[in-house]
Amino acid sequence: MGGFASFLRSCTLLISGLATTAMSAGPQHPVAWGKTVFNGHWTEEQFTAIAAGGSHTMALRPGGTLVAFGRNDEGQCIVPDPPIGSEYTQIAAGAKHSVALRRDGSIVAWGDNLSGQCNVPPLPRGLAYEKLAAGYYHTLALRSDGELLAWGANNWGQTNVPALPAGTHYVDIAGGYLHSIALRSDGALVGWGEGSFGQTTAPPLPAGTSYVDLAAGSYFSLALRSDGVLVGFGQNKQGQATPPALPPGLAYTRFRAGYWFSVALRSDGSVVAWGINTYGELNVPPLPAGKAYTEVSAGHDHG
Repeated sequence: MGGFASFLRSCTLLISGLATTAMSAGPQHPVAWGKTVFNGHWTEEQFTAIAAGGSHTMALRPGGTLVAFGRNDEGQCIVPDPPIGSEYTQIAAGAKHSVALRRDGSIVAWGDNLSGQCNVPPLPRGLAYEKLAAGYYHTLALRSDGELLAWGANNWGQTNVPALPAGTHYVDIAGGYLHSIALRSDGALVGWGEGSFGQTTAPPLPAGTSYVDLAAGSYFSLALRSDGVLVGFGQNKQGQATPPALPPGLAYTRFRAGYWFSVALRSDGSVVAWGINTYGELNVPPLPAGKAYTEVSAGHDHG
């Protein structure tokens, strides 16, 4: 989810829960802030995962059912019912399309399909999809054999997945506005698509380190190194690719890239955001005593 904050309006979302651990495995309450244009509502329900798209939001319930709300002009909020026994397990949101992974390893996508971003490639017998990501008008998915597939808009080559060196495979993916990035099993990060700002070229790694996590925004990307350092690269006009220094003893545990801003969860359950703040994208709501944030998701210009 890892996933992209689209060119249109969208949101930054966080899940809050009990502060006994920084990342609780149980269901949590969502919190949102920033620009609000298309109405949705939070109930007293709890959710296990969140994804922010162009102008819509998706949230995964503990039982594997999925709710979506916000702008629905392309049907991006009309969630298909999964087959019995094949609940949803992962979600991603693009500009005007939604993507979800089911427990049986299949992927379903709905909403705007002008560029074929909802045309999920069929699986060979014996294989399953394991991870997914949504770009602006394209989608990426990682199969159980390590092969990475991408489909949808390809005007900048964002679905042209690079060939891998022998003995390596892809382990994680993220979709940006017009680019894609992926993490290889050897700890290297590769990017493709529109890269005029350097958003597809990760900084060289210090000796003995590797990349372990990644996120893609509009014209910039973020990546976490094995030594705990979070780096940004690409367009940095609003400071969105410059992660704040961490207080002593803390580490980044989750992070997402929006259009002109970034948001990250720290190991103490606090959240920090940086970049543009036109609509309050950086105004992270304080939590009541005893609560902590457990997950983040970034959209275009509200959270």
